[in-house]
Amino acid sequence: MVEYDLIAGTQEVLDEGVRINADDSAALDASLRAEGFEGGLDALLASFGSPDDFTDMVDSLLAGDVHTGMSPTGDRVDFNDPTLYDVKDFDRSVSGADNRVRVTDTTQFPFSAVGRLATGCSGAMIGPYHFLTAGHCVLDFAGNPDPLSSLGVSLGRDGADRPFGEAEATFVRTYSEFAQGNQWEHDWAVITLDRSIGNYAGYFGYRHYEGNDALAGKPVTILQYPGDKPTGTQWRADGVIASQAQVNAWRTGSDYSTELKTFYNGTLDTAGGSSGSSVWEQLPGDEVPQVLAVHGYGFPSSQPNGFNSASRLDTRKITDIGLWKLADDAARPPVDFADLTVSATGSELTLPVGGQFTLSGAIRNTGTAIASDVEYSVYASTDDILGNSDDILLAQGTLDEVVPYAADQSAGIIGRLPSGMADGLYSVGYVVDAGDAIDEISETNNSAFA
Repeated sequence: MVEYDLIAGTQEVLDEGVRINADDSAALDASLRAEGFEGGLDALLASFGSPDDFTDMVDSLLAGDVHTGMSPTGDRVDFNDPTLYDVKDFDRSVSGADNRVRVTDTTQFPFSAVGRLATGCSGAMIGPYHFLTAGHCVLDFAGNPDPLSSLGVSLGRDGADRPFGEAEATFVRTYSEFAQGNQWEHDWAVITLDRSIGNYAGYFGYRHYEGNDALAGKPVTILQYPGDKPTGTQWRADGVIASQAQVNAWRTGSDYSTELKTFYNGTLDTAGGSSGSSVWEQLPGDEVPQVLAVHGYGFPSSQPNGFNSASRLDTRKITDIGLWKLADDAARPPVDFADLTVSATGSELTLPVGGQFTLSGAIRNTGTAIASDVEYSVYASTDDILGNSDDILLAQGTLDEVVPYAADQSAGIIGRLPSGMADGLYSVGYVVDAGDAIDEISETNNSAFA
């Protein structure tokens, strides 16, 4: 396994048997003792019994089991509602007709739990602050396999609109078999985010079925951000998993379905940018979708009517997800902060001193904490830079609170140009929380010109 700490800028390769590094072990041990578990981590591990006993326990828990996800409303959503999609056919897919449909309301679960990485890939939340994607979406293979510098995740993105803002990665994990050996059946990664955004956007569960051909014939869905569609738009594809016999009839060799990899074609269309998308099912008893695999690859254009493929979540991967979550809960749990952004609209006006003007502004909170007593100010600036000495205060206002990911709060202004204001051309802009009274995830996104 390979771990990348994006805050410290370090990389660590762990032996196959190691699942938690020394720092995480110490933090987990301290956390257990603080909660009254006197024996700490050693006692917890001893309680699992022998390795065979622990394996049997994990197998019994994981075989066909549901690892619960969460809908932000607690409701079971009918994702087959046709009003949630746009059936316009923008392009053609490599597998016959393009069967993908565009999602038109990405703020509803489960679409809200699906995101686009700044690297151009796709993925899905599998916990309050853990994001599942493909390994090749987070590694740069131009030289050494180091994590890419920016791994921002925009959940529910719809074109230019990012209703849940952009969460940043703090930690990345993948398997050394892929990072160092390029074994595609291990092409997956889990990103630790800087905020518990899944508590608002929701997150998927995940499950494993034993057997090389256990997924054959299963109906599945892929929600994705394909690169052959308008940038940042989310698309849905539905179809069934292929059997070993179907795959072998197309391509002989070692690429047949196993417990580590699976294949599909027909209506399950994908493109560049779809990498990292979760391949999931939702059975009648499931409250939320359950991830079965991580999409990674299409088929070569030289092999028409081929199969797209994914890395399956097997017992090892699911066990590691649980251990990685425990390690992060102990060592690097995100702290809840607000994150205020502002947008403004207006038109060009010619006014005398004392003339009345109207501006429309909106304040949004893309953090994970409520912001109270939110002050905003409107300035006129001669140099298109808000916050320096030439700014002239035009008006101020206060909002009682701004709730995360709720409807934008109106910050409209009706004001008059102050006396003593010199003739000239001014740009007018908003600044929210100018005095930095509110602790925020980012203090660099608090201003905007109309």
